[in-house]
Amino acid sequence: MDKSIVYWFDGQIHSGTHLAVAWDDPALIYGATVFTTLRVYAKDLDHPLTAWVAHQERLSQTLKSFGWPQPIGHRLRRGAEQLKGQFPILRLTCWPDGRELITGQSLPPESGPDSAPGNYGLGSRRLSLSAIATRSQNRQLFK
Repeated sequence: MDKSIVYWFDGQIHSGTHLAVAWDDPALIYGATVFTTLRVYAKDLDHPLTAWVAHQERLSQTLKSFGWPQPIGHRLRRGAEQLKGQFPILRLTCWPDGRELITGQSLPPESGPDSAPGNYGLGSRRLSLSAIATRSQNRQLFK
């Protein structure tokens, strides 16, 4: 049975079950990547709860602190736009050489499209995530 998936890699949409990566790629052998995972509300990257700008800024700052290149142009945004209609959860991954990988997944069965922000189903239990620090507090923590 083919379990083909749709994903965005290095500026292009792909479909399949394999991703060709060199055996000595630092992302593969060392886990050298930077990523963020976001929930897409109402299939809209600009929805306030999606927090696209905050995710983008966090990725950009982390890449800058590592001295890694930023993704080319608006490729992260274009890739997310391609996948947002199919997946309510997107993982945006940046590689040390500037390539990007975006994968998507569905919400857990206990979390419907109208579930409260920050609530994710975990079997019969619920996990509620909430922000405990403001952005300026986060900056202080990670200086």
